[in-house]
Amino acid sequence: DNPLRKNLFDGAAVLHQSIQLAHAEGVSTYAAHVVAFLHPQAALNCSSVLESLGYEVQVKDNPLEVDDIQNEALKEAQSNGCCGIREYIKLYAWSLLEYPLVVHLDADCLVLKAMDSLFNTILSKPEEQLAMNETQWVGKTIPEFPSDIQFAFTRDYNMVDPPRKQPHQIGVQGGFLVVKPSQQDFERLVEVVRTGGNFTARVGWGGPEKRYGGYYGAGTIQGLASYYYGEFESARAVELNRCYFNTMVDDSMNTKQHVENKAKLQCRTLEETCQDCRMTDLSDIYTTHFTVCGKPHWCNAHNVPNRKNVRSDGAVKKHMLCNQLLDRWHKVRFSLEEQWMIDFPDYDPHWAKEATPAPGKNLTNDELEEAARMKIFHRHCHKPNRYIRMRFPW
Repeated sequence: DNPLRKNLFDGAAVLHQSIQLAHAEGVSTYAAHVVAFLHPQAALNCSSVLESLGYEVQVKDNPLEVDDIQNEALKEAQSNGCCGIREYIKLYAWSLLEYPLVVHLDADCLVLKAMDSLFNTILSKPEEQLAMNETQWVGKTIPEFPSDIQFAFTRDYNMVDPPRKQPHQIGVQGGFLVVKPSQQDFERLVEVVRTGGNFTARVGWGGPEKRYGGYYGAGTIQGLASYYYGEFESARAVELNRCYFNTMVDDSMNTKQHVENKAKLQCRTLEETCQDCRMTDLSDIYTTHFTVCGKPHWCNAHNVPNRKNVRSDGAVKKHMLCNQLLDRWHKVRFSLEEQWMIDFPDYDPHWAKEATPAPGKNLTNDELEEAARMKIFHRHCHKPNRYIRMRFPW
């Protein structure tokens, strides 16, 4: 009965539906098999629900325990992140050898369109390939795609503000990992954690010389993946453009630090010029991660402010794109509930029954906000922070 767990079930349901819609027959040439990794402590309460939603549940214990780590600084660093040692359960994505590719997604992600071009590029298929501008560095500092891509990812540049590290030292964003499974890589990644990777407090993996760390979550998989694929396997990895993959609608510049602390205004990637993810067209986005925009179950629509009240067009675009992404999440949820209404004749989704205020010149500000909220959230919210959880039909 934990409310957080119920919201995670909703996220898992909508994520699964989005994967099926994006990679349906006739839409994508790739079929999707959806797997959920569950820690043994979560299996009892979560397995049956996730299986009913269409997941294949695989119960996975930690690939190693804190006491197995031979580096005291890395042991202590396991508390610097969302999930501690359990974060390494994501490494099992590398062990799914029965699949040519594995895309690991957090439950607060959404797939918006098929990723065939990415998959074709990694699998060296002649069909439509990923464009260079859909990566971060190919065509810039890297002349062409690696010939043998084993890992595709985005980075979380927001974790280092203001920019003070080289891009390769900044952590991989752990909510989106595209992996060509390899038992050897799985075992090597676990062994790096076990032996400690010369992890040093406040500095990170590789010690003072390499400095893969110094940000939230650096002690677990985000820092580990950055270190492993930066130092040992850089020729087999490609960083994707975070405006299109795993987008969080983040500001590409260190704007907040620039305004508040008079820091030099610069691109987080340390480029002279950089793409503003807030300006991305919705149709260009493959997947999104609900972080900067807030969670869909928070029911907080982004009021698009008057341009006189904001610092830039980027701020306006951020609000608009966040609303579009939240709207898409709730549309996908709505499509799943509509399908359940067909499959289960007695199913009642218990949507909000309030009528949306009719448009007109005499609406109050509260009524205008309510109209916008009901439109974006498709009757899944009564008001801000009053989310109506999904009612499952079984």
